[in-house]
Amino acid sequence: MRDMDAYATFARRSARTRRFTLGLPRSVRSVMTTDGPAAYFLRAATGDDPVNQLLRLDLHTGKETVIVDPYTLAVDDTQMTAEERAQRERLREQAGGVTSFDMTKDGATIVFTLGGELFTSHTPYDAVEQRNIAGAFDPRIAPDGARVAFCRDGGVAVLNCDTGTVTALCHGQDTTSYGRAEFIAAEEMGRTRGHWWLNATTLLVAKVDETPVDVWHISDPSRPNVASRPVRYPAAGTANAAVSLLTIDVTTGTTTPVVFAHNHPYIAQVNATAHGTVILCQSRDQQNAYIYRLDAQTAAVTLLRTVRQTPWVELVSGVPRLAGDSLITVEDRLGTAGDSSRQVCVDGEPIGPDTLYVRDVIAVTDTDVTVHASDQDATIIAPYVLARDGSRTARRIMFPQPVDDGIHHLVAPYSDDGWWVHSYTGMANTTTRYVAVPERDHAATQTPLTVTAHTPGFHPNVTFMTVGENRLNAALILPDGLDPNARVPVLLDPYGGPHAQRVLRHAGMYLSSAWFAAQGFAVLIIDGRGTPGRDPAFEHEVHGNFALTLDDQIAGLKAAAQIEQRLDLDRVAIRGWSFGGYLAALAVLRRPDIFRAAVAGAPVTHWQWYDTHYTERYLGEPATNPDAYSRSNLITAEQTLVSATDWDDDNPPALLLIHGLADDNVVAAHTLALSSALLADNRAHQVLPLSGVTHMTPQEQVAEALLTQQARFLQQALAVTR
Repeated sequence: MRDMDAYATFARRSARTRRFTLGLPRSVRSVMTTDGPAAYFLRAATGDDPVNQLLRLDLHTGKETVIVDPYTLAVDDTQMTAEERAQRERLREQAGGVTSFDMTKDGATIVFTLGGELFTSHTPYDAVEQRNIAGAFDPRIAPDGARVAFCRDGGVAVLNCDTGTVTALCHGQDTTSYGRAEFIAAEEMGRTRGHWWLNATTLLVAKVDETPVDVWHISDPSRPNVASRPVRYPAAGTANAAVSLLTIDVTTGTTTPVVFAHNHPYIAQVNATAHGTVILCQSRDQQNAYIYRLDAQTAAVTLLRTVRQTPWVELVSGVPRLAGDSLITVEDRLGTAGDSSRQVCVDGEPIGPDTLYVRDVIAVTDTDVTVHASDQDATIIAPYVLARDGSRTARRIMFPQPVDDGIHHLVAPYSDDGWWVHSYTGMANTTTRYVAVPERDHAATQTPLTVTAHTPGFHPNVTFMTVGENRLNAALILPDGLDPNARVPVLLDPYGGPHAQRVLRHAGMYLSSAWFAAQGFAVLIIDGRGTPGRDPAFEHEVHGNFALTLDDQIAGLKAAAQIEQRLDLDRVAIRGWSFGGYLAALAVLRRPDIFRAAVAGAPVTHWQWYDTHYTERYLGEPATNPDAYSRSNLITAEQTLVSATDWDDDNPPALLLIHGLADDNVVAAHTLALSSALLADNRAHQVLPLSGVTHMTPQEQVAEALLTQQARFLQQALAVTR
């Protein structure tokens, strides 16, 4: 496919392929079976099929076997429960079919749900057994494979795999549920589950009482005959759900509450391994983290470590965890920006070099810790092995060879003697490669995992820059064949906020930006203060003031124009979604002298209407930190504009607001209230409501139209001709 043809059809192909992610292996688990090493994973049969299969790859022979093909099962995958639909929304799940599975460490038994029905499969996987248990989701298999715990009707039940009998252990009622993660844990803490096997007969279960949480209502104005949907939403400054833990002996039904010395508002992480179970709790201000060890037999907890950090304690995937008698954590060592670090600690003592920014922990042994990290370049992520011998050394895993610097991801074996799975993408290719190897950093034997994803048909031509006095990472994509003397309009395309990074050496991340460049824009992406990957102090700069993220976009834009003088600073636009949508709206409201147009998708406009754990981490509680909110908000609770600069009546900026009316993360009220404030202030703007759409837009027609509508709007606003 020629580049121009690829650009012409990109919007539809991107929508159909879920941004070219369908057909990539995911949820890979590598185990040692009785037949040898094998990898189990999910993947669509083709790059435009939104239904995941469950597959097995023999790592010695390379033979791939489909264990579960949802098309052959007489189940309607769309008929899932509201609870499972909510869980998929929190996970940003865009595909159907088998979206998750659990298995024993020898690969003998696999369990999954489809359309609310529970299924099990046993080696040699020549049959998949439907258990006729409607309404089940999030199944977890016991270590010995004898039982499966799952959520249903707000409670937890257990299936005896041999007899087929089901025992209900906890019964949900009214506003109380068991076994699933509450909204705030799944959306903001990375804890997407609420029950864990501690051993073959003991479950740890989260109890969630949402009675204190305010009730909001999500409605669809395009369907006035359908009642609104009530949701419990913990907005900043309001009450959270009351979450507690209990252990259950599944053989007797005996329940024992887990009692902490203090009433912790957040149970942020639970990590149950063969070495033991650790629980991380947080204070409301998130400046204190308490790490406990749980005794599976008595449900007693022992405080192992308290981490105190201002302005907040960062939650990091893979920790805390136990390794023998040692506690593994990731903690910040703070100084000024450029002189602070995020390090692996063993019993509170750092073990790696200060230059590493640790992103997560992959695996732990008695001699070392394997992590994903960036080493003085936030655009590159790679696995490193940190020695536990006191040397403070780290060794980067370099394989498969040859590679350019990009984004490497390593999956540890699910069983002790399974293989490691390495995935890699860089700037040379837009698709990701996957290989399995028998040892962590030895590539003599490699077995590839087949990728069925489509390719975009063009390659983004990205120039990386370091811009401004804060030395911000930036990426610039110019239109192909641009005349050396041209003056090209600029489109800023950031996320720009905490917990998300846009400037990475990963060509596949720039496909939409490259398509906008083909529409006549110089697309500039800037990671400002608050974005991850550099050092904690850089992230902490946004504490108390989200509006400074706009300062960095402006500073980066001006610095980039000094490097690439074809950028036309008289024609600048910005687009973004979620925090990026907030940033886009902020740009035309406070700096209309620079930004001539903005597309703001699902923007947060009044931070007191966003959730507790995220918002209060950065802005504090509204009652005690009102100035942080007044600096950051676009509108007041009374729907008037905050700190908005006057627009030129003869030449106002163009603003397009887009919002899914079914969004339960950033509710549509944010956009509707901003529109009301703009109208009251006589500021022209456009609103594009998306009926039935949530915070993500996996619907093919919607996703395609969103790209083309944005391009037309911005071309008209900046007088772009192609």
